[in-house]
Amino acid sequence: MIAVHVLTHEAMHLAGHTDESAAVQRDARTTRLLGAPPGEALALAASYWRTVYPATPGGYRAATCRPGGAKDERLPDAPWTPAGR
Repeated sequence: MIAVHVLTHEAMHLAGHTDESAAVQRDARTTRLLGAPPGEALALAASYWRTVYPATPGGYRAATCRPGGAKDERLPDAPWTPAGR
């Protein structure tokens, strides 16, 4: 779970994104690209969101990176979507 997030996070940096908190919204997509079925990918992302993300250092999370927050990209597979709960 953490390895997938680190892969997502660093890939976003390589693509030019500097926001440290945004990767959490793309973990399910990365997991699917690695071959997991959609339901398992979303479950992994949601688990990271609930258990690991809240404990990460402040620079790697943001209060506005949440459902309806300023950093919510409104992706269909964000970890806080109804399917991820």
